[in-house]
Amino acid sequence: MHIQVADTRVCHSYALEGAENVLRFLPSLAQQHLGVRMSQRQGVLVSCVIAMTLSTGAQAAAQTPSSTSVAGTAIPPQALDTALDAVHRQTGLQIVFVSSLTEGRNSHGSPAGLSAEQTLVKVLEGTGLTFLWLDAKTVQVKQSGDGALNPPSENTAELETRLAQSQQSAPPAATGEVTSSDSSAPIADSGSMQEVLVTAQKKEERLQDVPIPVSTVSAVALAENNHTRLRDYFHSIPGFIVSPGPSAGNQQMLTIRGVSSGAYGNPTVGVTVDDVPYGAFTREYAPDIDPSDLARVEVLRGPQGTLYGANSMGGLLKYVTVDPSTDSLNGRLEGGTNSVSHGSDVGYNLRGAVNIPLSDTVAVRMSGFTREDPGFVDNPALGEKDVNEVRVRGGRLSGLWKPTEDLSLKLSGLYQKTSGDGLSEVVAAPTLGQLQQNYIRGVGTYEQENQAYSAIANASLGRVDLTSVTGYNVFRYLTSNDYSYLLGGQARRLFGVTGAPTFADGGTDKFTQELRVSMPIGQRFEWLVGAFYTHEDTTLLQTFAAENTATGEVVGTIQALDIPIKLTEYAAFTDLTVHFTDRFDVQFGGRQSHLKPMFDSVTQSGALFPTSVVLPAIDNTSDVFTYLVTPRFKFSSDLMAYARIASGYRPARANSFNPDPLIPRTADPDKTKNYEVGVKGAFFDRIVSFDASLYYIDWKDLQILLFSPRNNLTYNTNGSAAKSEGVELSLSIRPLEGLTVSTWASYNNAVLTEGFPATTAAFGPERSRMPFSARFSGSLSADQRFPVSSAISGFAGVTVTNVGDRRGPFIATPARAYYPSYTTVDLRTGLEFESWKLNLFANNVSDKRVPIGGGAGAFPPTSFFYLQPRTMGLSLVKTF
Repeated sequence: MHIQVADTRVCHSYALEGAENVLRFLPSLAQQHLGVRMSQRQGVLVSCVIAMTLSTGAQAAAQTPSSTSVAGTAIPPQALDTALDAVHRQTGLQIVFVSSLTEGRNSHGSPAGLSAEQTLVKVLEGTGLTFLWLDAKTVQVKQSGDGALNPPSENTAELETRLAQSQQSAPPAATGEVTSSDSSAPIADSGSMQEVLVTAQKKEERLQDVPIPVSTVSAVALAENNHTRLRDYFHSIPGFIVSPGPSAGNQQMLTIRGVSSGAYGNPTVGVTVDDVPYGAFTREYAPDIDPSDLARVEVLRGPQGTLYGANSMGGLLKYVTVDPSTDSLNGRLEGGTNSVSHGSDVGYNLRGAVNIPLSDTVAVRMSGFTREDPGFVDNPALGEKDVNEVRVRGGRLSGLWKPTEDLSLKLSGLYQKTSGDGLSEVVAAPTLGQLQQNYIRGVGTYEQENQAYSAIANASLGRVDLTSVTGYNVFRYLTSNDYSYLLGGQARRLFGVTGAPTFADGGTDKFTQELRVSMPIGQRFEWLVGAFYTHEDTTLLQTFAAENTATGEVVGTIQALDIPIKLTEYAAFTDLTVHFTDRFDVQFGGRQSHLKPMFDSVTQSGALFPTSVVLPAIDNTSDVFTYLVTPRFKFSSDLMAYARIASGYRPARANSFNPDPLIPRTADPDKTKNYEVGVKGAFFDRIVSFDASLYYIDWKDLQILLFSPRNNLTYNTNGSAAKSEGVELSLSIRPLEGLTVSTWASYNNAVLTEGFPATTAAFGPERSRMPFSARFSGSLSADQRFPVSSAISGFAGVTVTNVGDRRGPFIATPARAYYPSYTTVDLRTGLEFESWKLNLFANNVSDKRVPIGGGAGAFPPTSFFYLQPRTMGLSLVKTF
């Protein structure tokens, strides 16, 4: 019920039962609690407000807080008093205010799908007003900065007690302000599911309301269970596969719903850090960002080309970092240790983060970490153990300036460096054991640097919201590999030695700028329009050397390649949502992209080229249009069905470094089209929630990487056609107090629908499985919280994951690499005491030893990446 008290002393809404019980207290209560002076005659009209507060307060403990109810439709910009009335009608929240507060004030409105509390925050933004919980279903709107309600006079002792009881049962957020999730904040336990907010459609909304299959992973859970790399936690997400990649240290290939054409090609999964695209359009270099810098990880399944552009043809990986907050000084410290089966050393990690409000409008957040991951691969030929030990360190600094509710600026800088003395590759050879390699001396070392900088500005100008996202990121790598199997003969012929290491020194600098405007148009339309620009500059200097394997001395250069690549892109995009009714809407989107990949002149030198050879540059300009159409029907605030047609693409690729005159010079853009239906729901006060989707992806002109039989160098070309079809189901339930059970299952059939042409050098007949796609996968987890004493609580959990068998990249013969299915069990337990938390974990408890990457198509083809053996450890966390 919406209650308003007018300055004219007219009770604007409804008379409530029990009003007569408080008539005698009205003159003092109205002034002290509502700021209204009145006579006894006027008091009868205001009594409904006080009576409502008392009667609802007495019942609040047995009621569900209205902060958990949801606004089903958007509230458009309008006069503030009518906007508050719309909040009441959609959420059932009872709102008390004096009408003079709203006179002359307008609201910017609120998007659909937010909780009652979040909706009220949005409606009040920029008005100078805030709200205070009176009980679990009632709030008072008041001036920002006003203190809490004054206690009643000594003549109202009984009412004071009942008011106190009602306020104790109100939701814990007393200010009405919603802040970004922070990894330093403890995760509350409740009898129903926690509300999850995501930014999948470039606006904050409930996960339940997003007509896209989206999975989120908590950064707190990642850190405390030592899941610091994508390959450690991809099994939490349906349809998501992470495969270790060769030749670049921690390189890894991301596959969503089976959309992958193999290694060394353009990525099929986009990566963003705070909505800033990360990495090169030509390289599969998805960064592993340490959880100390993250709020959460979001994974969007299916093509996302309309809102996110190039390379998101299979889906999108979004890293969402923690925002600074002006609310309070807080922080988080964590230290831990771990060991790996078959490893002889112990690893460690240290993390720290602090949020510092400098004023009511300025805050900064700083975080830093260092960790060492123990190795488990030996090289007996050189007498070296644990060669794949990894050292990682980094940090992030961010600042927030928010002078008004309508204007904010966030600046962020992230730096991370990873280094190792050996690769995690295991070589299959008769003289070697299961976790061993026999690479020559001096190879396998690598370094990687990830840098991500952004400036994000938001401004509300009446009914119009403006957003500017400026980004600059840097990726650098140095790595080395053993190519003796391929070039050892050349090394012997040219330099009289048998070793042939290769060294790669490369990186990408990428600048992006996005401007977007969102606004309502009337009562039924929500419109987003934007423009995007990017310029990236990628360099690669690759040297194939000759080495004396006895000493490790490099005695000459067989061949050196200097490969520069640039990309400039201009794009315009729009997204229009039409609300035909309060329950049914349709989203239309389109993006026109103009791409200019420039594969600059490639210089070849070395002993094979006494005189340097310069291969001509290749300019392959293209225009690509992507689109989406998404009808959505809401049966209720917690049950929604949708259909989705969407497309994605990869930019063109060139063969500027391969001089073979018989190969094509370029590979054109390839494109996916996704047809999908899905349903999301929650029941029994969100004790049960589920997400199901059925999809079909049509993939035309797919880009593939092949070998030229004339010079043993790779080249890119367009293959035939493929499809990816399947079903995904996720379910979470809290059947008992403190117990959460979650499960997901995925079936994916990703195959060629047309065999490769006879002119290609790869074997790919119709119905061949696409690389790195698992047909069946699933996961089941259970977590129980329980009291240990009045001050200490405990928790324990288990996750069982099955990943189906996969095939490696296409090669010239049917003998593609095969990665068998496997099942892992992860355990966790711990204790919480006030602001302390002790966490113990054991991952891959059964110590499964299965290959998950490498083999035929890798360098060398006898090398494999294995699932990390059993890892056990603990961490201690202190929050403040």
